[in-house]
Amino acid sequence: MTTWTRLPLRSQLTIVFAALLVIGLTLTGVTALTLLKRSMIGQLDAQLANVAPNLLQEALHDGGREQVDDSALPSDYYAVFASTTGEA
Repeated sequence: MTTWTRLPLRSQLTIVFAALLVIGLTLTGVTALTLLKRSMIGQLDAQLANVAPNLLQEALHDGGREQVDDSALPSDYYAVFASTTGEA
């Protein structure tokens, strides 16, 4: 007889249900975090896609001013336009 079969049925059921609960909660948590991350990144991408043309247009017409008015940005992010040499 193995150790598992020596355990009372109540203990076996408790262990099985606890293991299933841990697996289920882990899968639910991973799925929820993945979907939330995807949703939040998608929303931010959509917001930035709407604002980016205006910021780019303003940067191009400002003649290389160091900072562009970023009050139109949809969040607390800061945008910097850099040249190909890396200068802001």
